[in-house]
Amino acid sequence: MSAESLITGFLGLVLVIALIFKYALGSKSLNIPGPKSLPIVGNILQIDRDKPHLSFMSFAETFGDIYKLRLFSTNIVVVSNEDYIKEVLSKNGAEFAGRPQTFRFHLMFEQRENVTFGEGKNWSFLKKSVLRAMKVYNNGLLELESVTNAVGQDFIKVIESFEGKPFDIKEQIIRCITNIMASLMFAKKFDWNDPNITRYVEGESKGYNASISPKGSILDSFPFFHKLNIPSSICNDIKQCIDSRRSFLEPELRELIRSYQPDKARGIGDLLYKFFLEDCKAEGKPFNFDLFFITVGDLFAASFATTSETIYSFILVLCNRKEIKQKIQKEVDEVLGTRIPTLADKETMPYLSACILELLRFISHVPILIPHRAVEDTKLGSYDIPKDTHIYINNFTYSHSEKIWDDPWNFIPERFLSENGDIIPANHPNRTKFFPFSSGKRHCPGEVLAKNRIFLLFCWLVQSYNFEFAEGFEITDDPRIREYGVILSSRPFKVVTTKRQSSK
Repeated sequence: MSAESLITGFLGLVLVIALIFKYALGSKSLNIPGPKSLPIVGNILQIDRDKPHLSFMSFAETFGDIYKLRLFSTNIVVVSNEDYIKEVLSKNGAEFAGRPQTFRFHLMFEQRENVTFGEGKNWSFLKKSVLRAMKVYNNGLLELESVTNAVGQDFIKVIESFEGKPFDIKEQIIRCITNIMASLMFAKKFDWNDPNITRYVEGESKGYNASISPKGSILDSFPFFHKLNIPSSICNDIKQCIDSRRSFLEPELRELIRSYQPDKARGIGDLLYKFFLEDCKAEGKPFNFDLFFITVGDLFAASFATTSETIYSFILVLCNRKEIKQKIQKEVDEVLGTRIPTLADKETMPYLSACILELLRFISHVPILIPHRAVEDTKLGSYDIPKDTHIYINNFTYSHSEKIWDDPWNFIPERFLSENGDIIPANHPNRTKFFPFSSGKRHCPGEVLAKNRIFLLFCWLVQSYNFEFAEGFEITDDPRIREYGVILSSRPFKVVTTKRQSSK
């Protein structure tokens, strides 16, 4: 027998013993419906590793709007009902405000606290600095308008270079959003064709997907496997994410700090640095560059990933639904003509605004909201929830439930319009039961920036070009065929653009 076989056999024996030991120690059982789990591994073999959100949808059809799962020794409760979701996010938000402190999350963020996955006092400190910066910046949305329109014009020029030729617009969308974020954060733009943008985006995408993939669950239960590079694909993707983030963002942050002037805020980065310093001083803490770096990286990645996919999906919907495209074009032409869009135009463009809301519901680009954790023994509805139970909000199932939405698999902007054609108010039932940016203590701090950035770019695209599928590259916009990740992604497709009369 070879030495390699002996080592493999020994590691297999160690794994079996460790699994049995961990299972025997297991957490409290849950008196909640759910699929029967197997000893040691739980339900992991019953979940489609490529499309777990569809497995969750199937479980909901069988076991209802709340059910339990177990992945190795971790208890999970999955909810897809408005009342349960509101309990977790807001009504009893403090009791469910924790995040699962998994090994992969800690690895992704270099063992540092961060806004997305952090919790406790350090998380509160970070969130405070971020919210202060966002509040000040949101009070000056004209800067966002100016930056987005400047980069938007560059974006349109790039599209013009492809006019009449089939191309996949996704890479150009990513470069557009990355440059908007760079302008807002660092008051600079990268060269449009900078290869570092591609490496950074690929690294972040791989890392975030590796951090939630069922394939890597074993790392969270048995972190020592990371030392053995098992599973290799998960370990390698997380390492690539860390390396690409460092090489792309660290030089920019070093320069931001070097050139910082307290009385002259150039963008969100300066504001965040200013409040970071103030909050550190108030709490008697030294400034920590790595913590600042992770915080900026967290915000940067979250912004480009969600917005890029939303815009790509918008173009897919335009190519599939000509009637909707014509209605949007008519509104854009009547309101804008050939002038540059402004945020004030939102008030007179209710159909486009409704399309944005419907797109966020339809694609459910975050299929499972970032998991919550019960910080104490509590209740969810009538069910007892032990401390440290993970709570998954099944956004994809919720957003496509016939019990909640009429004709949920169809794209119907009118569900967000009144009988008079106006956008429905924020207190309308179709708005209050809608959580595209979460809510409560874990509400996304970048919601205002994201919505306004999306509106302006949609205006630019519709005003300037007509989009059609390139021959042989037609795909449906059915959300069920989207590719799974932290962000659900459209399958690749190619378009052909023609300049619209209104933009000439």
